Order: sequence, then C-alpha cells, then structure tokens
Amino acid sequence: MAVAEKVPVWKPVLNEIDKDKLRVWAWRKFDQKDDNRDFKLGTTKKWGIGFFDMSGPAAFSQDMELNLDSDWQLQQ
Repeated sequence: MAVAEKVPVWKPVLNEIDKDKLRVWAWRKFDQKDDNRDFKLGTTKKWGIGFFDMSGPAAFSQDMELNLDSDWQLQQ
C-alpha cells in the first residue's frame, strides 16, 4: 500500500496538458536530511512515471535514465 510522505521530497512546479501531450515539471533538493535517497552529481538514477485511474488500468512508462549533471559552466 502506498503511503504519503510526511515531508514531500518532490515539489511540483507545472502540470500542463495540451491535446495528447502532458508536461510535468518538479524539483527536489539533492541532499535529503536523514534519507538514503540523496542524489549525487555525476551519477545516473533510473526513474519512471505512472498514472492511476480508478476506473481503469494503470499505465507505467519504461525505466528511463536521469543524468545528474550540472550545467553550471554552461550558464556562466
């Protein structure tokens, strides 16, 4: 059974639907206090997205890779 987080890790920024496209944007801190889910620059994390509809089947994406790189040098 899924349990809601006491303190949400991800902060939603944007949820947008345009015809058959869904755009989702969220952010989170790399360092989560007292948590084993810290992110580290230069690593890759697997992630996916799922949708639940109470009136039908759930849908899940394939696993994808999230490259945790900094573009700080590109921004300067």
